[in-house]
Formats: sequence, structure tokens, C-alpha cells
Amino acid sequence: MNEQYYDPRFKPNGNGDRVEGLLTAKEAAAFLHVSLNTLWRMERRNLITPYRTPGGHRRYSVDMLRGYLEHTRVRS
Repeated sequence: MNEQYYDPRFKPNGNGDRVEGLLTAKEAAAFLHVSLNTLWRMERRNLITPYRTPGGHRRYSVDMLRGYLEHTRVRS
């Protein structure tokens, strides 16, 4: 799998798990209006590639998610 790793420029902002500039899997799924299972399937199909924290947690940039939405948008 083609994984991207956590960028050290993004620092924890004080509330424990939240990382500035990146979304958790739950937040990314809500942003895309899909379930966590659908988000996982999108990753397996290489439609999106999350960043990984040193602990292995997935993080998603809003820009990446917007790019996915723009790319998959149906044009009339």
C-alpha cells in the first residue's frame, strides 16, 4: 500500500488526539458524508491515501478530501 506518513509540521493543538490541519478517520468520513467502512474501502481502492501518525493512526488533509470530491464530481 502506498502510505504517506505524518508530517511533523502539524503539531497537536492541545486536545489530545486532534492534529491541526488534519482530520481523524471519523471526521473525514463525516466530511465526505460516508461511513467509516466506506472510507476504509476508498483507501483499499487507492482513491485516497491517509497520512499515518507514528502510532499508526490515519489522518486526512481537507485539501486531499476536497480534491477527491472534485475529481469524482459528475459534470453535466
